Amino acid sequence: MGGIYPAINVIFLNYFPYKSGLHKKIVYIFTWGVIAMVYETFFIYTGTFYLNGWKQFYSIFTYLVLYVFLMLFHKLTVRMIERSRRERSD
Repeated sequence: MGGIYPAINVIFLNYFPYKSGLHKKIVYIFTWGVIAMVYETFFIYTGTFYLNGWKQFYSIFTYLVLYVFLMLFHKLTVRMIERSRRERSD
């Protein structure tokens, strides 16, 4: 199950509405948080994933924070790559 998270992150970042307004970005992140919760809940109930001392309630907030950090890290990485390319071309 753990192998699915990198693929989901790529899809999340690929369709992220970078050029849209704040409202659309918030809705997008919230929607992905709901998708992650549904995914987690499904695998908990099928017995392929278990919470060892973790409350599923924590996941609600954790997914939202992680998606925000993922998006910010991606933006930072893209800016650093662009700056590096500019510096090499000078």
